[in-house]
Amino acid sequence: MRLWDRFTRSPREKRVVCVCPEQRLFLRIDSRPTFPPHLPLRADETDFLDHDSFVQLQQLVRYYKGELDAAEPLAWAG
Repeated sequence: MRLWDRFTRSPREKRVVCVCPEQRLFLRIDSRPTFPPHLPLRADETDFLDHDSFVQLQQLVRYYKGELDAAEPLAWAG
C-alpha cells in the first residue's frame, strides 16, 4: 500500500508491505538499498512500481489505524 510516512526524515508518501495487519506492522519500500539488509523488487515484475526498488528488512514500522484507513491500496502482480 501507499501511505503517508511521518517517520521519514522528510515526511512523505511511501510504499510499504504489510507484515502483520493485526499489529499494523509494515516494511518500507525504497528506491535505493540504503539500509541493509534489503530485498530487491523489480519493476517489471510488479504493476505498482515505476522503477526497481528495495524492501528494507531492518525495521518494522507501526502506523496508526487512521493512517492505514487513509492509505492507497496497491495490487501485486506476481
